[in-house]
Amino acid sequence: MKRHELWRLQYRQRRYLEHLSEQDLQQRAKDILCNITVLTDTGKIGLHPVEDEGGYWIEIFTHLLEEFQIRFGPFPAGFTNGFIKEAQIITPTWPDAPKSVIAIKDKTFSSSPYLVKYGKECHVRKTLEKGVIRIAPASFYADPSLNAAIKDNELEISIHTHPSDVYIEHIDKKSGVPTARITPFGNVTYTLKAPTNYYVYCLSSKYIYRAFDDFEADCALLIKEPREFLKRLFRAFSKKLNSWRNFATAVTYIDPMNTHPSDLDVFFCKHFRYAYQKEYRAIWLPPSPEKHLEPVMLELGNLQQICELVRIPSLDESVKETE
Repeated sequence: MKRHELWRLQYRQRRYLEHLSEQDLQQRAKDILCNITVLTDTGKIGLHPVEDEGGYWIEIFTHLLEEFQIRFGPFPAGFTNGFIKEAQIITPTWPDAPKSVIAIKDKTFSSSPYLVKYGKECHVRKTLEKGVIRIAPASFYADPSLNAAIKDNELEISIHTHPSDVYIEHIDKKSGVPTARITPFGNVTYTLKAPTNYYVYCLSSKYIYRAFDDFEADCALLIKEPREFLKRLFRAFSKKLNSWRNFATAVTYIDPMNTHPSDLDVFFCKHFRYAYQKEYRAIWLPPSPEKHLEPVMLELGNLQQICELVRIPSLDESVKETE
């Protein structure tokens, strides 16, 4: 049996997408396509290796195709016109090399962990030379004016459980004994909400060629000594708000259709549509719940010993590189 045939058979045995609306099914397809592809160093659209994370994305995309086929018939039935354009697909640059590749041509990446902060050069230079960093509250990222790669509700996260995996019991008020069990007709949605607003600083644990386009950035801060950087970051923040608790770790990306409620962490879990970003974040929690927070400006001092600036070349510079 071919691998895709096995995946289709396995999906029919547990059809976890059957209760999604057509709109939600289309959105899931876009989210998977966004993550299944990569921008290669030659500027082409490529795929993650199957033996790496590519196998996961291909498998769940096959499940999605099987659900489309059950509902609408063989591919491309069910997919709307302009579907690919609406999805956040990588923009190829071939036959030209991506500017993000040219930017690191003469740089050496260590095999040890590093972090990256993407942004505008005017801001990144201030961070490198003076350690100026703006820390935003989690509520800021719900701003509808932000682009799709940044905008998210950082104060809550939801998952959707298939009705066969849950049940509802009616409890007798007097005896406390279950008297009836009810199976839901559709997906059951669990939403975990943060008990407070908090501060968050988002980074990436990988230099990603496509990230400059996604974040509308022309520069990146390559943090070569993450531990020292975080130490200075937390120390600078404590001078502003010394009673706040700080944490830092990699984000866990969850499939909202295949995650148990006990696995949710509202502070360090995100929807898998953002998985390609490889986010690593620092957060600060207040001593008591807060609703309204204003951004905090920090100054860590010169960071040139532990960080390096990566600048996207201008059009003229790119042409010279390819000549």
